[in-house]
Amino acid sequence: MTRRSLFFIIVWVIILVLPAMMPIYYTPFYYVAAVILFLIGLYNIRHGNTDETFYRKWTKQRSKGFWLYVAGKGLWSTFTIAVVVSLGQLFGNDYTPPEIVTALSTGELIGVLLLMMLFGFASAIASWFENNKRYDRVINKRMENK
Repeated sequence: MTRRSLFFIIVWVIILVLPAMMPIYYTPFYYVAAVILFLIGLYNIRHGNTDETFYRKWTKQRSKGFWLYVAGKGLWSTFTIAVVVSLGQLFGNDYTPPEIVTALSTGELIGVLLLMMLFGFASAIASWFENNKRYDRVINKRMENK
């Protein structure tokens, strides 16, 4: 069993046990989201990013440059963080996104958005360097196999 599979199983068990440990609002939607995440996880484990696929995609992405990658990945990560936080508030506290926005003052809302962007762009920068490390390992492996 790979680390990826073990992580997937642990997260899936937590997702299934969570409603027994705390009240979950919109339970049918929670379980629909859980099943969708389960199917996406299974697909990613089964058809994960092989070295060859990674090499082709990262070579193309890398050629576009650091800043373009960080901008795109940072915005995507910020969006993902916002969605996860919104769903957590919806299922955990019964707050819809409009209720969250109206409950926060303008300064608080800007602070939350800046914090999400900080983490989103920090993860994008880390992703760039981690992908480059993996790229170097793949290249070294390819050189050894020749």
